[in-house]
Amino acid sequence: MCGSLYFPIHLTKSLTTSSEQILVAAAFERRFRTSFLFSSLSAYESRRQRILEPEEEARLFTALRRFRRGYLADIVTLALQTGMREGEILRLKWMDVNLGNKTIIVRSTNENPNKGKRTRPVPISSKLSPVLARLYMEALRATKGDPIALQERFVFANPETGTRYMDTKLAWYAALKDARIAGLRFHDLRHTFATRALRGGAKESELQQVLGHREITTTMRYVQLDGRNSVNVIRSLEAYEKDAEGGKGEDQTASG
Repeated sequence: MCGSLYFPIHLTKSLTTSSEQILVAAAFERRFRTSFLFSSLSAYESRRQRILEPEEEARLFTALRRFRRGYLADIVTLALQTGMREGEILRLKWMDVNLGNKTIIVRSTNENPNKGKRTRPVPISSKLSPVLARLYMEALRATKGDPIALQERFVFANPETGTRYMDTKLAWYAALKDARIAGLRFHDLRHTFATRALRGGAKESELQQVLGHREITTTMRYVQLDGRNSVNVIRSLEAYEKDAEGGKGEDQTASG
């Protein structure tokens, strides 16, 4: 493609020597190659995967709480504990949260056939449970105990308007800047959940059910999934986090 490089014909006619034409052609080729390089890097960045490291997580939550972004801290906690997509979290209503059974029903409205469009249950972890319980009490007060209004209320609703947050971009990137974290997308929290669950011992087939992926691997043909499988994923996540916290304590003891 670079061999048939185009540059403006009016410049060619204005040049008197072949050497001048060669210099202009070379300049245009360098510009083309640079543009192509940056577009390739952008495409790579859009595909790359990144996880939130434990030390980054601590700085992130410090920044979220310090600058009164508590609602985003709760959203991030839900993402890290369930692997739900940002859109699924922001569209979540209380009618789909069962604190008694510790289950969230995710009703996907994704129109992309490659990303799946199925309702799925996601268990509520021990770390997420008190967060949702607090938010439920806040929603109960906001709706003045009206059961219908409560069921229709978004879990993450703007306290001033009662409407849901449409996205987290501004607060998210401001928090990353304050926490000195580079190159982390909100969607990477989903990768973080999956990585931690796998490190804690979850099976890929179980994880696929919780994340709601459409693709079915060969192993899936021989595994019968039920509600207990998704619970295993959350238990694996909790096992990973417990081991990570234990290792942090040992390191602090050793350094002391």
